[in-house]
Amino acid sequence: MPDTAASLEPVSSQKALEILRAARKVFIAKGFEAASMDAVARTAGVSKATVYAHFRSKSDLFAAIVAQVAGRLTGEIHSVMEARLPLRQALMRIGTEFLEVLVDPERVRIFRMMVAETDRFPELGRVFYRAGPLVMQDCLASFLAEAAAEGKLVIEDSGLAARQLLSLIKSDLHLRCLFDSGTRPSSAECERQVAAAVETFLKAYGARPG
Repeated sequence: MPDTAASLEPVSSQKALEILRAARKVFIAKGFEAASMDAVARTAGVSKATVYAHFRSKSDLFAAIVAQVAGRLTGEIHSVMEARLPLRQALMRIGTEFLEVLVDPERVRIFRMMVAETDRFPELGRVFYRAGPLVMQDCLASFLAEAAAEGKLVIEDSGLAARQLLSLIKSDLHLRCLFDSGTRPSSAECERQVAAAVETFLKAYGARPG
């Protein structure tokens, strides 16, 4: 099977975005296996041919949903890089955006669906990882490598450092949301979690004076 996530083009047309919104509803309601392109077409109010004109398969459609979220996060990292913010402020902004995505109820439901279906559809798990977490990790690693090249951080492996920072940020909050459907952390709790994660990360990787 081809690497769906790697070959996926960014979704920009209004019609494709409408199909994605409909697909999210169908996947959440039915799960990956029971969801059909017919159901997506009906929900979007378009023909099945229109759905296939934008997305070759159900896996491509799911990958596009994941990539849309990853695109939001990587776009935020690029904005931070262009703004040349102080390092702590930049990491706080990135971390806050990342955690907001992780605790968003709709995205939590999609994640539950993906985990439940991966045993039957191993490619689904690979698509999710390549289109989502891996894209985010690689983008953050580039940001950290640039900060290290400027002397702001001391990092030998930027990929490992990126994974560690993301793990610190999500901590147990993501798991709590996954397994307790009534849980959604407050903005204050998320901010406190991100601040603690950034502080820990900078103690481990921050450049030491003189």
